[in-house]
Amino acid sequence: MKNLALLFTFLIVALITFSQDYFFVESNQDWQNTGYTVVANQPIAIASIGYVNSNYDANNQRFNYHGPSGLIAASTSGGLVENYAKHSLIGKIGENGTPFGIGEFSIFADGGLAPLSESGDLYLRVNDGGSLSDNDGRFLV
Repeated sequence: MKNLALLFTFLIVALITFSQDYFFVESNQDWQNTGYTVVANQPIAIASIGYVNSNYDANNQRFNYHGPSGLIAASTSGGLVENYAKHSLIGKIGENGTPFGIGEFSIFADGGLAPLSESGDLYLRVNDGGSLSDNDGRFLV
């Protein structure tokens, strides 16, 4: 498990080093434009690290943090993307695009998830259908 975490960290560093495209997703903000333009049917890999607190409580916050895969043990209801972990990382293409799940790592290409069929700016946020104001933390994508 430790080797897998090390490999994932290396992969993240390699992606940031080679692509120079990275963005912080603040957990208490609505859709955030990354400034990255997705081209329809072109492969894209999206990786993320970090932690968010989905129920901010100053006295007990260390127990509520989780990563970009969201609240795995919790119900998948209550988020914007159905059947995807609540408080996980999600995205959409363009302001009016259909939200899709990302989590810690997603590849949109042949052999991975279906290539994205739309072109436009990539927007990201936390999969939270309720109030974002009680969230704390961010993801590096």
